[in-house]
Amino acid sequence: MKTDEITYHLYISACHNKVDLVFLVDSSGSVGSTNFNKVKNFVASSLNKFHIGNRSTLVSVVTFSSKTHEEFKLNSFHHKLPMVNAIHGIRYDAGTTHTGDALRFVGSNIFQPSSGDRIDARNILVVITDGQSNNHVATIAQANHLKHNNILIISVGIGRGISKI
Repeated sequence: MKTDEITYHLYISACHNKVDLVFLVDSSGSVGSTNFNKVKNFVASSLNKFHIGNRSTLVSVVTFSSKTHEEFKLNSFHHKLPMVNAIHGIRYDAGTTHTGDALRFVGSNIFQPSSGDRIDARNILVVITDGQSNNHVATIAQANHLKHNNILIISVGIGRGISKI
């Protein structure tokens, strides 16, 4: 029997310490609009596990498909409700899966002081994708670059066609 339900748990220890948390969300055609909406609900509900603010956790959301879109920076919100509303307002793009470009964008534009990245915070990137990147070599190279810069990457698979992430 198949089910469309998703089960998720996101636990990041030391939630009371400073964390700069970025959700990189695949909005490509292979994910589908139904799964994309499930991902938005997952991201929004995950915020309940964190204290949001300058002394604790800052959150950014970036979506990607053919192009990468910064939905909001780390320093855009300091309260959960407006952040949740912004997450629910994100639109599905349905392009192709340019994961490598999206990873490069996050490293160059989001994990930067101008976007609210803090030197004394742990940088964590949660990549939510079906794993079907259009360029696996670029994706791996960009992921390794982020890891080299002390960014912890957590991969979350979405959809029935999950491939190697």
